[in-house]
Amino acid sequence: MIWISTTSAKLSSVNCISSLLYVSFLMFRNVLAQFLLQYTNPDPRDFIFTDLNQPFAPVDRRNAKELVSGGSEYSLPGENVPPGYDSIRNVLVKSWSDVDAIARKLE
Repeated sequence: MIWISTTSAKLSSVNCISSLLYVSFLMFRNVLAQFLLQYTNPDPRDFIFTDLNQPFAPVDRRNAKELVSGGSEYSLPGENVPPGYDSIRNVLVKSWSDVDAIARKLE
C-alpha cells in the first residue's frame, strides 16, 4: 500500500510539472503572437533616406540621401580610383580592414 501511494505522489508531481510547462508554453506562444501581430510593415523609403542609413560606414559616413544626390556612380571623395565598382570595392575592403583592426584590439 505504501508503494502505491508513493507512486501516485510521484505521478501527481510529474503531472503538475508537465502542466506548468504546458501553461508556460501557451503563455510564450501568446506573447510571441502578440509581438508578431503588432509589427507594422513600414515603407522602406521611410528608413532608406534617413540620416541613420550609412551603407558604407565606417569609411564613408555619408547617408543615403547624400550618396544619391552625388551622381549616378559611387565614388569616395578624395580617392584616386575611377567611380563605380572599383570605388565600392575599395570602400568595402577599407571598412572590413577597419572593423577587423578594431575587433583585434578588443581581444
